[in-house]
Amino acid sequence: MLPPHLPNVLENLNNWQLLHYYSTPKAPIVRLIALYKKPPDLKAFHDHYFNIHAPLVRQLPRLRKFKVARITGAAIGEPKYHLLAEVHFNSQQALDPALASPQGKASAKDSMSFASGLLDLFFAEIKD
Repeated sequence: MLPPHLPNVLENLNNWQLLHYYSTPKAPIVRLIALYKKPPDLKAFHDHYFNIHAPLVRQLPRLRKFKVARITGAAIGEPKYHLLAEVHFNSQQALDPALASPQGKASAKDSMSFASGLLDLFFAEIKD
């Protein structure tokens, strides 16, 4: 019996086809994660981030998804960060040239103009 999350169409596949479906490695999603510490002037930070920086990020070539979340609390104590941004790409091979592109360089330069000392960057690979 097939797991309930699979579409009904898979019920017609033979065992070799199912083995291939489950054993074929899924391509990892690569994310650039930006964590911003709380800035001294929230209004100026938000104005710049959402009106200038975010539109620059959205122009990155081969961008899959761009998400921003405000940090609202921490498990223990006060949160160290104020804002989290995730920039998704289909692969490292898509991320690297995006960061080296004119749009990537403009975004990096802009980050340093308004978030110097507030920004921590990470790379993450998500595998299913």
